Amino acid sequence: MLASDRACTQYRHRKECDAAGDDDSGADRFATSAGVDGVALESAAKSKLAGLLAERLRPDGIYVGEIVIDGTIKGSPFASATAIDPAEVANRLWAMAAARTETRTRITEASSTDSGIV
Repeated sequence: MLASDRACTQYRHRKECDAAGDDDSGADRFATSAGVDGVALESAAKSKLAGLLAERLRPDGIYVGEIVIDGTIKGSPFASATAIDPAEVANRLWAMAAARTETRTRITEASSTDSGIV
């Protein structure tokens, strides 16, 4: 872990760090203001790698998929009151692996105004 990325280990930044590698100016602004540039680069590179591997390996019948967890997970040390149920992650992973059509998906921690899945 880079020294500048230690902010992601603190609860107040955990959810935002998951999306720091997103390709948008809001994520870039967050990453630089929170000092988590390294996490943002790692996340963006991981996502690109998943996409490249999915395209390269699909003709060989090998499935590659990525689930972005945008929030905290129930039962984890930093879980919030609106944390994502681990069963939801498992169900989404199973559905993706069975269908083999979706390369990327995101599960977002519920707030009072959304369903928790994007």
